[in-house]
Amino acid sequence: MGVSNLFKTTVSATSPLDGSTSAATIAALKKGGEEGADQKVSDFLTVQSLANFGAVTGGVNMAWNGLSTLKPEWFAGIGTPFGMAFLWLVASLAMSHDQFYKDNKIQWSTLVGGLFVGFINALVLASAVLGAAAGAKNVVSAVAGGSLG
Repeated sequence: MGVSNLFKTTVSATSPLDGSTSAATIAALKKGGEEGADQKVSDFLTVQSLANFGAVTGGVNMAWNGLSTLKPEWFAGIGTPFGMAFLWLVASLAMSHDQFYKDNKIQWSTLVGGLFVGFINALVLASAVLGAAAGAKNVVSAVAGGSLG
């Protein structure tokens, strides 16, 4: 298994942005002869990814903190989480590139759907990182000021 497979989910060709397709359904589609029954797409582009942000939010937050420590004048601003989130979108699109084509033709509905979900996910991810950072600062300030007990 390649590293990129860790960030992908199996989907059916008939529903390439739905990561909820079960292994049994995929097996039945393959048995029935459906071409491309077990395609892979980046988790970030599936509708289900809207609920899977805990690990990615923490990872981007820690990376932002690390970069801010190394070079604060470059990375301490709020643009950094947005840049990192959109880099994640670009990587996700690249990992899922093959799923946007059928019969050597681009499937615009799949591409536009993936771009839309990915764009929203990037905004939510960056906002979650900023919110987590602000919440942590508030807690630290409250503890330092003695207002938390």
